[in-house]
Amino acid sequence: MTSQMNTSPAERVSWKETVGYALSSVPGGIFVSMLGFLQAFWYGWMGLDPSWIAVAQVVYAVWNVLNDPIFGMLMDRTRTKSGRYIPWIKVCAPLFSASFVLVFFPPAGWGLSTGGVDYQFPLFVWYLVSQLCYDTCFTICYLACTALFPQITIDGRERTKIALASAGLSIAGAAAGLVPMALLSNPSPESVAAFQVCVLVFGAVSFVPWAFFTRWVKERQEYIPPTQASFRQSARTVLANRAGQAFIAYEGLSTGAMYFVQTGFAFVIAWIFGFNDSNPGSTFWDAVPFLLGPAGGIVAGTVIILYIPRYRDLKAAITFSLAIQSVGYAIAFAAAYVPNGTMVGAYSLPPGAWLVSLGFSVGAMGMPAFLIYLAPARAMVVDYDESITGERREAVYSGLGCIASKPMTSLALAAVPFILASFSLVPANDIDFTNGLVVEGDDFGRAITGVAVATFLIPAILSAIGVAAWHFFPIDRNNYPAIKAKLERLHGDKRSERLDGSGRSKFLADS
Repeated sequence: MTSQMNTSPAERVSWKETVGYALSSVPGGIFVSMLGFLQAFWYGWMGLDPSWIAVAQVVYAVWNVLNDPIFGMLMDRTRTKSGRYIPWIKVCAPLFSASFVLVFFPPAGWGLSTGGVDYQFPLFVWYLVSQLCYDTCFTICYLACTALFPQITIDGRERTKIALASAGLSIAGAAAGLVPMALLSNPSPESVAAFQVCVLVFGAVSFVPWAFFTRWVKERQEYIPPTQASFRQSARTVLANRAGQAFIAYEGLSTGAMYFVQTGFAFVIAWIFGFNDSNPGSTFWDAVPFLLGPAGGIVAGTVIILYIPRYRDLKAAITFSLAIQSVGYAIAFAAAYVPNGTMVGAYSLPPGAWLVSLGFSVGAMGMPAFLIYLAPARAMVVDYDESITGERREAVYSGLGCIASKPMTSLALAAVPFILASFSLVPANDIDFTNGLVVEGDDFGRAITGVAVATFLIPAILSAIGVAAWHFFPIDRNNYPAIKAKLERLHGDKRSERLDGSGRSKFLADS
């Protein structure tokens, strides 16, 4: 799609604004990556019961669904000389970093090994409240970011450039967040303490990018309407938009697939790739060869996914990514499956471990599309809506777009511990707690299959459903050039009608 469009000088984005916007991806990349270890820490180490985890995730999911539309509406109604979105980031960015640290610092004495079952309820409260604080700050900062993205430019090439820079820095942040992965794959008091030091360091460093973002990224004030539509009216318009419907389904299903893989990743390293105390003499480095393929898959997938729109369009690139994830994760699950009763009494590396790595590598090829094309796809939906209604609803789309993705996040975080427990992989007791998780009984094959169900089978199913849902996305290379041309005329009219002589909106407050 992007190769067929010419970029006008007015739509080109400076390197400073590109880098400034992209830097906002660093905190999210680090935090989301490390929160992939949430259940390895809370279930595998602290010993929080799966029932409490499920209750917390239900409450968390409800707040997740509500807070995005609420803050989206409040942002759209904000009127300051700094704009509608930037002021929110300035206030919430430091709280964002602090709340992330809070998630991984419950009192050590409340763990199952030290406090026993008496501290399960206080542990549950910390688990829930810390996540609610974190998610509220995450929502505010990234709602503002996603609302700003569509208005920076309407040019497809420039959007892809910004999204690629953002994805690159997000991947760098995520890679940094994966550094302490080994510390929780086979936890001990010393490794958990080292992990918490990493949390403190990353929390402090992650505040810095927001300073550049708020300085270098500017709002386009001609998009501020003279009057604000009611939330009900805006929501009705968004939910009736065919492009919006397909996008919400895509974001939800892709988020679910990503979080199941990410939440189960530490358990894959431990039980499928062999780094656990039931495998005497194993070290994290023994698992590294199995991880090289998935890492290479991400690199190869990035190249392929960037190449596809040159000859097709963004819709085709996302379709490929969903399909390849479904196939790859299905292969990994089939390879990891160990029939009940075939690995009893002692752990051994699953016979299909290398095929698991291969399937994981294939699935990993589809992962980069979510990072690279989620924001451009959302921006196209906003463009499509504006071409029909005459107004942009960036924050409302950003908020309502999460009505599927946020519950999927909670579902993954709650479901993975339940699946592991149902396949006999449970927290160790206070006698041998340094093992993190142990197999209840002696059927190690059953435990390995449970990890494969949580990490590979469910993502394969979600990705397959995503292919079907994304088929209904109505924007492609045939109709987007006409939408863009219409918007260029509309935006010219808005600049002449809505901006004063200094280029400021006529509808902003002086303070």
